Amino acid sequence: MTSPGRVALFLGATLLIPACGDSPFIGAPPPAFELSSPANTQIGVPDLPVFQWTPSVGAASYTIQVSTDSAFSTFILNQSGITATSFSPAAELPPGTVLFWRVLAEQASGSVTAEGSPGSFTTLAPVPGDFGMIAPENRSLEVSLSPTFSWTASLGTASYTLEVALDSGFETIVFERSGMTETSVTPTTVLLPSTVYFWKVSAESVSVVTATGAPWSFTTRTATVPGPFQPVAPPNGMVLVSTLPTFVWTSSAGALTYRLQVSTDPSFASVVVDQAGIPTVSVTPSVLLSSLTIYYWRVFAVNGNGSTLASPTPLSFETD
Repeated sequence: MTSPGRVALFLGATLLIPACGDSPFIGAPPPAFELSSPANTQIGVPDLPVFQWTPSVGAASYTIQVSTDSAFSTFILNQSGITATSFSPAAELPPGTVLFWRVLAEQASGSVTAEGSPGSFTTLAPVPGDFGMIAPENRSLEVSLSPTFSWTASLGTASYTLEVALDSGFETIVFERSGMTETSVTPTTVLLPSTVYFWKVSAESVSVVTATGAPWSFTTRTATVPGPFQPVAPPNGMVLVSTLPTFVWTSSAGALTYRLQVSTDPSFASVVVDQAGIPTVSVTPSVLLSSLTIYYWRVFAVNGNGSTLASPTPLSFETD
């Protein structure tokens, strides 16, 4: 056995055996690691943040760099010799500014930059920057009953609040969401058809700024039921039909789903098949029909405003 730090010969090759306590990464840069906090694209970051990253095993120290540009041509912060995996600057960062940051793990053998570098974040400003609303556009018509609201970013904000109301004074609010960090949202509340709504967005930090030009108004689309459509198969009066038939119909404009009903009674006082939520224009029910029996069938097109019955209806057929 060779002693620590000695050179051994193995099949004619020279193998360097590290002495006890030497780093296992001699001759190689430190292993990969990642940025942790602030999260990438985070807004509302304080001007004295705590930067954090995962450890790079074997690293002797770290260097953190912060800049106003992703190429790091200039530095707001360039601190080396950090032995921990977190750092808080002594001087305040500029408020209401998009900043980029990266961390380098260093050893005598080289350095490696944290994965995900550079990360970006926006510092908090006492007064959020001006911003505007995008959609639904002001005074727009025929707007969806589940619209997506969007707006531009307010530099230096911590969060946004969206309000939707039936009046311009916002006394009758139908939807409100605060604490948002994104610049768009689709409310879960379904709006009423043929109705005028007003909406506005506020950006909040130490103070509150409302979007330029707010409030905006829009009118939702008129309520419409699914359009007319026709049953196709089995055709009316057909005989020798399978006891497990496939039912087919044409498409109905505006339909979200379809509902099929099959009965031995043309008035559908009782049904043997009643299947709703069908997303396509054909279906093979799992119910096995009786042989040598006359059946009647009809299908409805369904959306949020109601349903439309296929015409002509009902059709009849006789099983094999």
